[in-house]
Amino acid sequence: MQIGCCWFDIKRTTLSNQQNETSWKMPLVEFVVLEHLARFRDQVLSKEQLLQLLPQEHRTPAKLQEAIDRLRFFLGKQSAQLLEAIDDQGFILHTRMKASINHTFSGPLAGMTKQKYGLLIAQILLLIIFIHSISEPIESINPLNNQEIHTSSGIVSYYSVPNEGGSLADIEDLSRFFIPQLERCDSVLTVAT
Repeated sequence: MQIGCCWFDIKRTTLSNQQNETSWKMPLVEFVVLEHLARFRDQVLSKEQLLQLLPQEHRTPAKLQEAIDRLRFFLGKQSAQLLEAIDDQGFILHTRMKASINHTFSGPLAGMTKQKYGLLIAQILLLIIFIHSISEPIESINPLNNQEIHTSSGIVSYYSVPNEGGSLADIEDLSRFFIPQLERCDSVLTVAT
C-alpha cells in the first residue's frame, strides 16, 4: 500500500522509501502502529487504542511516541505530513497530503503561520504610518501670489494663486487679468469644495 513516497508491505513488514530507494524491516512496535493507522486511514485512532495494540512490555506513551517519530523520519519530510497528531486525541494517517501552512512561505518565513505573518504585516504598516506622521512633507505647494479683492459691500476675499508648473511671470499676468474681472462683479458665487 502506498503511503506518500513509501510503499508499505504488510506481508513482509517493510516500509520502502521510493525517493531515496531504501527499505526498512520494521520493528514490531512501528509495524503494529502503522498497520492499524493504515487500516483505519483518515480516522483518528486514540493513543489508548494504539497502546492496547502494542505488546505488554512496550505499552507506554513514550514507546508509542518514539514509534510515531521513527515512522515520520522514515517517511521523509514531505510524506511525514500524512501522519498527524491530533491534540490530546491520538493520531491519523491521511490518504492525501493536506495543504500545509509551511508551504505558503519560503526562506526565513517558512515556519511562520498565517496569523503570525498577518501580525508582522500589521506591525510594518503601523510603523510606516508612524514614520509618515512624524515626518514633514519634503515639498509643499506654497502660493506665489496672494491677492485681496475688495467688493462694494465691504467684504474682503483672499485668493491665492499657487504655482502649478507655470513661470512666475505667467502667474502674475493671470492674476492681473483675473483680479479686475472679479472686482467688477456685484456678487461672486462661491462653490464649497
